Amino acid sequence: MVCRRWMSLLSVLLAALPVACRKGEGGRTVPPDGYRSPYLPADPGIAPGSGGGGGGGRVGAVESAGKGGTAVHEERPRLHPAARERPYPLDDADRLASDDFEREVLGWMSDPRKGPAVLERVSRAGSRGRRVVGKALRCRDRNVRMQACLVFGNLKGRLAKEDVAALADAVVLDPDPDVRATAAKAFVAIRAREAVPALVRSLEEDPFAPARANAAWALGQTGGTGVVKVLRKALRDEDTWVRLRAVTALGRLRAREAIADLQALSDDPNSMVRERVREVLRTLGGH
Repeated sequence: MVCRRWMSLLSVLLAALPVACRKGEGGRTVPPDGYRSPYLPADPGIAPGSGGGGGGGRVGAVESAGKGGTAVHEERPRLHPAARERPYPLDDADRLASDDFEREVLGWMSDPRKGPAVLERVSRAGSRGRRVVGKALRCRDRNVRMQACLVFGNLKGRLAKEDVAALADAVVLDPDPDVRATAAKAFVAIRAREAVPALVRSLEEDPFAPARANAAWALGQTGGTGVVKVLRKALRDEDTWVRLRAVTALGRLRAREAIADLQALSDDPNSMVRERVREVLRTLGGH
């Protein structure tokens, strides 16, 4: 009896552990990840892991949905190629803060549970609040940088040009793949054309599939010159979620020039992709 109780307790504890992988097996609905943002709607296309915020190299293992929808174990590449083109220094929160207000906000941002409180405080502070969030994007603590992306995503139209530029830099330059993916997701809400070049580079070059998927999602919201061409190319991505997001984005952009590409994807190994392709083709008139 005692043994059974301990086993039951162990099962509960294991179930409560954060989810740090993403599965996309063919023919089955992909379950939501374990992360629930207090801001943007939860989405199964991004699964933040546990990678740190410094240095290059590779970090951890992730299960990514391959071309056939089969979960493939691989090491997560940390850096986007753009990170090798110019420096992106990170610093401690104490060194970034210039007054007590900024120290307090940055301290709160290190705790994901205080996310809603941070958003409220920053919103009330106006430009002063946005300035500290911009600084947070360069904090050595990855939790602080993740929260900064989420806060900017919820401030939406209230962002200044320098805020959009700082977040766009995070899409390709941040050393942590989860931060890059979260920054790309923020542009789903912000819809800033100024971020299109960074999102295009993310979709074309980021080695971390969730970042590419969120970039495709954001490009479908922003549109812009050359976006359809990049999304058509993404239909051949090896990751299921990237292809799924690209299909959805092309449908949202009413990209009739992509009908032939979408028809070629009608026999995709993943059932979710096939169904989404059928929906978009019906919308575009390409039966």
